[in-house]
Amino acid sequence: IGVTGSKGKTTTATLTAHLLKAWRADTILAGNMRISALAQLPLIGPDTPVILELSSFVLEGLGAAGLSPAIAAITNIYPDHLDRYGTMEAYIAAKAEIGRHQNNHNTIVLTDTDDALVRLAPAMPGLRVWTGVHAPRVPTEGSVWWDTDVLYAMLQGGTVAIAQRTDVQLAGTHNLANIATAVALALRAGMPHTAIAPALRAFTGVEHRQEVVTTHDGHTFVNDTAATMPDAAVAALTSLPQPIIWIAGGADKKLSFECLAATAATHAQQIVLLQGTATALLHDALVRHGAGDRIIGTFDSFEAGIRAAHALPLRPATIALSPGCASFGMFRNEFHRGEEFRRIVSQIIAEAG
Repeated sequence: IGVTGSKGKTTTATLTAHLLKAWRADTILAGNMRISALAQLPLIGPDTPVILELSSFVLEGLGAAGLSPAIAAITNIYPDHLDRYGTMEAYIAAKAEIGRHQNNHNTIVLTDTDDALVRLAPAMPGLRVWTGVHAPRVPTEGSVWWDTDVLYAMLQGGTVAIAQRTDVQLAGTHNLANIATAVALALRAGMPHTAIAPALRAFTGVEHRQEVVTTHDGHTFVNDTAATMPDAAVAALTSLPQPIIWIAGGADKKLSFECLAATAATHAQQIVLLQGTATALLHDALVRHGAGDRIIGTFDSFEAGIRAAHALPLRPATIALSPGCASFGMFRNEFHRGEEFRRIVSQIIAEAG
């Protein structure tokens, strides 16, 4: 099972593995979340369920070899990595490799509210399974969708209730879409639909993705360092509890900040910017959208930025690291950035006694 997408691929892949492990304890998760697939080989047998999170970079290599997973999903397509690909067309083509080399016995899971995926679908020879936060326009066998607070699936030609919204611990509409995709993948892998809801209740999320680190002195610290693109930061700002003190900025991936700045203007009460090659562009976009007076400064020290956020009198509040940018320059990668956020927050709390 392979999972890709601009946003949500780690959460979707991890949740798929979590669901399948409740049914098949030998399930393996590996790929782009820093778990080597090669290192897992001794644990993999001929029928072991294996879930791989696949980046566009890895998919380029699979495409060159004419390979696609037997069961695959693309969570969504948003502008990303344009510093590498140059155009959206080239980026989408790399993502499409996950299903381009399937046959008609394979399965591709797509979201029918994503126009890019709808356009890609005819090039995918596998069985198309549509998912989403609303009923698909054309439900197919295995489709999974939310209707109000109930998760449904089309199984053997009929509609079956799979789970309730109260079974879900994740916040945000984007995570409801991730859940629908993960459930569709688990069902296609053979998991009984009656086993989904109990397993879903036990899933609390993935580190570095809207991860609540702690609450202290009226501040809830949220580590969303994996939001390395503007649209991911939009998802955080629109789903986290208000008011929000937002920590953002970093390295440039040649992406537009207009939508993110407009969202911040209505969802972020105070803004702390981190120095990076994209930060001046983000700053100017925030000013254009009327949020310039909420920027308390641009910091070349990560720790100084976090301490400045904590020193603000706004309480209760969510202090959210959701950068909307890559981490290169100040950190080794986005995970290093998230680990440093946790360390600094722990230090601040320890100093407070």
